[in-house]
Amino acid sequence: MSTGPVDPIPAVSQWGLAILAMVLLCGAKVFFGQRRAQASLP
Repeated sequence: MSTGPVDPIPAVSQWGLAILAMVLLCGAKVFFGQRRAQASLP
């Protein structure tokens, strides 16, 4: 086993967090939009 220095886990940049947040928001909008449309059918 190597006993050298361990590289730290790279932190997520602010751009990465912003993109992740946008993707999650868009996914939630699509998911809940379809769910609401199905629930409102007669």
